[in-house]
Amino acid sequence: MIISIDFGNSKVKCAYPDRTGQTVAVKNGHGGNGLRACVYIDGSGQCLVGDDAHEQGFVDPQNVVRHFKLSLGSDQKLLGGKNAAELAEILILAAKQFAEKQAGESVDAAVISVPANFTDKQKKALQQACESAGIKVLRVISEPAAAAFAYAEQNSSNKRGSKIAVYDLGSSTFDCAICESNGDEILVLATEGVQKLGGDDLDEVLKQVILDKLEKKTGKDCRVALSDPFFALDLDTRAAGAKISLGKRDKVQIPMSLKGQHYVISVTKAEFEKAIKALIERTLDCLDKLFATAGITVRDLTSLYLVGGPSRMPFIQDMVANRTGMVPRMEIDPEMAVAHGAALVAVSEMAKQGTPARIGGDTIPQPDAFLKEATHHDIGIAVEDRSGGGKRIVNAVVVAKNTPVPCKVPPQYFRLESPDQRDVLIEILQGPDRADIKDCLIIGRLELNDLPVEAARSPRIEIKCEFDQNTFVTVTARDTISGKEVSVRVEVLK
Repeated sequence: MIISIDFGNSKVKCAYPDRTGQTVAVKNGHGGNGLRACVYIDGSGQCLVGDDAHEQGFVDPQNVVRHFKLSLGSDQKLLGGKNAAELAEILILAAKQFAEKQAGESVDAAVISVPANFTDKQKKALQQACESAGIKVLRVISEPAAAAFAYAEQNSSNKRGSKIAVYDLGSSTFDCAICESNGDEILVLATEGVQKLGGDDLDEVLKQVILDKLEKKTGKDCRVALSDPFFALDLDTRAAGAKISLGKRDKVQIPMSLKGQHYVISVTKAEFEKAIKALIERTLDCLDKLFATAGITVRDLTSLYLVGGPSRMPFIQDMVANRTGMVPRMEIDPEMAVAHGAALVAVSEMAKQGTPARIGGDTIPQPDAFLKEATHHDIGIAVEDRSGGGKRIVNAVVVAKNTPVPCKVPPQYFRLESPDQRDVLIEILQGPDRADIKDCLIIGRLELNDLPVEAARSPRIEIKCEFDQNTFVTVTARDTISGKEVSVRVEVLK
């Protein structure tokens, strides 16, 4: 059986295709969609996940971890001697077991979704977590592309060339994408995103509002109390609940306890909306950038869809509508749209590999189209720039962002720094063209050694890049004089 895995910062959402080709959300042990992204491990090694871990965290807050998605790819030990990828494996294994119990089938493979701005190191960490949980990863796709595919399939009668946009505000990241329907292909034209901006940040703003009001009421510095894990966890929970309530009500009253004293804090919808307005405007600026990158305007769209739990808030819907002049749509559960789309991609991916997806002995109908993604970042190499009389190391982009994948990019050629140079270190960078190296992410390195000297300093070093459909890149460097060649598949840079 195949499933999708949308590993969120607040929930792990999964779905699977049934016999009719419709996708089904995987329920957690308490009957809701998705598994809370929370792990509890006590001193004896006892492990709890999801809502059970969350509840135990109120009793023993030092032994619980939440919201660690953005730590994927880091070796930092977060809980019980485990890093984020190892904790992700625990949650994915639990989600897999829920899917198997619900469908009565064994889970073998999955398509996983990641934020558009995830680095290759983060993507690889999540992929390894899935494989360690016994799941073959068929493909890694971006979250907004997955949601766009779900909507494109739902509206497959749209004419060829129709374009849709996705505004995806998750719990920890914001992504947006524009896709075009080309018959049997859904092509991602452009993606943009902000890696640290989501519902958790809205919670943080509301927490500051609550603390300000609590300090005014008590006359004390309440932020000192944040060092108390019980107070901090209670504040987190109260703020998260109040955020949801303020999407429906004009005012909420929040009970808080501080040093044995009990208080009620009132927050109005107007106060909350004023506090978060700047954050939502950042997402809209990102959306404007998306249209500019794709070279289209809102008038070119067939539809604009909202995805992610926070997008349920009427305030956000109104801000999107006011900025774009287009009424956004939300026809699929916004928390599950990515998982549903990724499950459909899993079916088409199996068909592409020549093995039709099956469940209960039945072949699952194939979607009407395939998803064709694009690169999420500019990729280049470090070169010396002496323009303007100075000398600095900058990124010379070899592959531009939003290049369709899979692809092989025509080679580019570079000179050595000096005529007597015999060794060269080639650093592969992720970042804008001509950006200073300190403002880029070094994602890989290559070395060519013992090269013959050349007085003429011709453009002798050939750089070739090849992207697979998961947007992982293989970079090859070749010295055209000696014929020496080295390659690296950029996945993880230690």
